[in-house]
Amino acid sequence: MGIFSNLTNNDADKKESTTSITTEKQSDSEWDPFAGTGGYSPSQHASKIQEIEKKQREEQERKLAEQKRIKEMTARIPAVTIDNLGNKEYEVIGSVFGNVVVSKSVIKDFGATFKDIFGGELKTYTKMSMAGQEIATERMKLNALEQNADAIIGLKFSVTSTNGGTNFGSDPILTILAYGTAVKIK
Repeated sequence: MGIFSNLTNNDADKKESTTSITTEKQSDSEWDPFAGTGGYSPSQHASKIQEIEKKQREEQERKLAEQKRIKEMTARIPAVTIDNLGNKEYEVIGSVFGNVVVSKSVIKDFGATFKDIFGGELKTYTKMSMAGQEIATERMKLNALEQNADAIIGLKFSVTSTNGGTNFGSDPILTILAYGTAVKIK
């Protein structure tokens, strides 16, 4: 009788577990066809994409406005290579620096390699160097503004070129430093 009672109890347990599974499945009858899209319908999904794109545009516009503001601020500070301002009296504030590290892609570098072999200007590197000098100068001028300077004298550049890695075709890297002496005109 013990064996049959065990079988009966096990059968009852099976029925109970089957019932709970069935009940669970019935409660999940509200299936979400948009579960893979974060629960958004196609129109909601398109709206979310538009919202994200709008935020990205606004961020890009903010960055451009900030860059324009910085350019306007730094344009007011002259930076000259001479070590004085002629007959103007000034007070030396201190050294100012601006640096940037720039690199070009392997594909553009590949074209420059042929120019290097056969001769001619490496326009890719010329553009990279000029852009780097502009950025470094702008950063140096910002450094001068932070120190309430009116001008920079003795402007100089230091450029260091290194290979970005040990493998052939790795990106060349230019480190460009602009430096000078910040002064306050009396």
